[in-house]
Amino acid sequence: DGIVEPGYGRVCESPDSDLCLDDAMLCWGGRFACQDVGGSILDICNLCDDDCNPATVDGWQEPVPFVACDSSDADYCTEDRHGCVAGRIACADRGPALPDICNGVDDDCRGDTVDGIVEPGYGRVCESPDTDLCLDDAMLCWGGRFACQDVGGSILDICNLCDDDCNPATVDGSQEPIPDVPCDSSDADYCTEDRHGCVAGRIACADRGPALPDFCNGRDDDCRADTPDGIAEPGYGRICESSDTDLCLDDSMLCWGGRFACQDVGGSILDICNLCDDDCNPTTVDGFNEVIPFVACDSTDLDRYHDDSMGCQTGRIMCVDR
Repeated sequence: DGIVEPGYGRVCESPDSDLCLDDAMLCWGGRFACQDVGGSILDICNLCDDDCNPATVDGWQEPVPFVACDSSDADYCTEDRHGCVAGRIACADRGPALPDICNGVDDDCRGDTVDGIVEPGYGRVCESPDTDLCLDDAMLCWGGRFACQDVGGSILDICNLCDDDCNPATVDGSQEPIPDVPCDSSDADYCTEDRHGCVAGRIACADRGPALPDFCNGRDDDCRADTPDGIAEPGYGRICESSDTDLCLDDSMLCWGGRFACQDVGGSILDICNLCDDDCNPTTVDGFNEVIPFVACDSTDLDRYHDDSMGCQTGRIMCVDR
């Protein structure tokens, strides 16, 4: 009806849901009106503005399944929904990735991330109440709150010339498993009164005190057979005179039977014929202890009789005029 009239079939837009000029002016009920000849054009997900309405998003009339899903964000949670993404139906990110905060809950639904990993200060260096004083631990989330966790264990101070436990008050090797075995250090005695310890960065026999002195007590205090008894005492070896036949100070104070006494160390010094006072006794004549043969002889006197004898004269054995 009305096909011969001007304007018949002119393009127009009916009150359908789209804004596209896909309708026509037709005669309806004896008058012209814009008739919806193509139906409402649906906006599907295809990167096109199918409904000619820039105010509607791409694919807004797509029958998208309302199913929870996980988009390509950092979390693994299904807090997203299907939608039109870059011209195709896919899991659409509905917001930023869920952060895993310190609350005892796996917020990001990832078993490979630790609780609270996104919070400021996570992993900050700290010192836990272990035995060392080193900053080798970290602030971690434990039971829904942050606390300094011992991640490296207690650092033991071993014998290596280093302050392993970061504690200047502990000696080197204080936590070394040192054998408690008696030993003899490099001191002067040979006794095993010392113990193993940390010496100059290695385990060795550590001197626990001064060398043991050998007192005059009849015992081998320093465990050395080559040192005489009492050698460490004041006065040991002091010059003295024993009860020998000479009067010379040629003897020594030595330990004998657990007490000091003047010991005859050189024997009796004999006074031989040499013009010297060998026995340190001015009352004895030169050669007093000389073994002179008792042989009759003739001295340098005027007679020629053997009425003289051998003796000490002018420092030598000769025939002495009697």
